[in-house]
Amino acid sequence: MFRCLENTLVRSAQRGIPCSMRRRTIIIGVCLLVAGLSLVAVLVIRQRNATPSEGSPEAKAQAYLVGFSLIREGTGATFTASLTNYYGVPIYLRGHAFQYEDDRGQIINGPRGWSMWHPWVGLTNFDNLLPNAVATISFRANEVPAQAKRIRLVFQYFYDAGPLTKAASHIVTNLPVSSLSQAERYRLYQSGLLNGQHQRSYDGDWVSVR
Repeated sequence: MFRCLENTLVRSAQRGIPCSMRRRTIIIGVCLLVAGLSLVAVLVIRQRNATPSEGSPEAKAQAYLVGFSLIREGTGATFTASLTNYYGVPIYLRGHAFQYEDDRGQIINGPRGWSMWHPWVGLTNFDNLLPNAVATISFRANEVPAQAKRIRLVFQYFYDAGPLTKAASHIVTNLPVSSLSQAERYRLYQSGLLNGQHQRSYDGDWVSVR
């Protein structure tokens, strides 16, 4: 935005536009910049306050909307994860992994590359889960490390943020958001203000393996 304002002033001077009009351009540009930064601040604060905590109504709503479960099938030889999209719009699954907790209470990520060998089944165009559609992952119990006491599946997904947020994202991406902290930029990203998509992370419930 600063560059756009500078270019506008240079062009105005080259065209011989009166100084009063240039001052007006500066004032308008500064007002737009302040308004944009205020918008970013408000949205960051709202997103910070809206981050669901475990057991909160927001977290329960998210759990319902993704309709996720991880169960041990039959005699226990196979685990099956199931995800149902109740959002009413397509969601895009981008990355998943399993984690396990050992006897010392440490949470450890599963083997690297595990997700490549265990993709979601039931998606359209590789990562698109349509409304009311179901995606599943199955894996054998002997793939779980022997020291694991319980396991869970974690994943990320995206969905369209809607026309208003998309319009706001065009403004936000022209502001100096690089001056914000990494955590604040991540909140903007989660709220869809950097790419027009909401980003969510979901940690499934723990399931005993013993």
